[in-house]
Amino acid sequence: MQSNGKTRCDCPTCSRSDQGQTWRQKSPLILLFCLLALAAKPAAAGSVFFTPAGSQLDGDSILDIDTLPGSTIVFTIALDPSGVSLSGPFDRFVVDYSLAWDKGELDNGDSHGSISGLASDFKLDGTFLQGPVDYSFTVLNPVNDGSPDFKLTIDHISAHQDASPFTNLDVTNQFSPNSQIVEVQSSPEPGSLALLGIAAFPLLGLIRRRRA
Repeated sequence: MQSNGKTRCDCPTCSRSDQGQTWRQKSPLILLFCLLALAAKPAAAGSVFFTPAGSQLDGDSILDIDTLPGSTIVFTIALDPSGVSLSGPFDRFVVDYSLAWDKGELDNGDSHGSISGLASDFKLDGTFLQGPVDYSFTVLNPVNDGSPDFKLTIDHISAHQDASPFTNLDVTNQFSPNSQIVEVQSSPEPGSLALLGIAAFPLLGLIRRRRA
């Protein structure tokens, strides 16, 4: 077949070759489009979290708080606005969130095991606007079962300008992650381990006498 004074073959092999050349010609434009799309999407920079966050004690995917029955754990909700981009003279952040916990291991006087529709105000620098947001729990029977015992879920975050013109800007997508969990567990006290070791000596002696 002739095109523009040149002979072009229409066999499958040559057709695939032509398609490959077209793709190579378009690929820089596609890459540029992807980079522009990523640049247009706000990067999650801030975070809303609770402390104490716990530490890794048993090797599973959940951080742990080592505690004892009857102890008190106070979870404090905090906000870190580092890297959040705001265009305008905003005054504060309003965070809407929910809490959930294992009623068999933690007690705060609410029998439902969850609280939704909570809201807290923070200054733009992340400090508390109305004092620390604390939730106090009594430890009941901590069990190391690999399941979360306390969970914070972020529902919505907005930036507010309180002077005229009043402005409310949704900035939820500038915060990550949108949830946090922790497990409570109880490690044996050193005294209990010592008593367990002492109690094991007679059993060890009995096993040796039977073998003899």
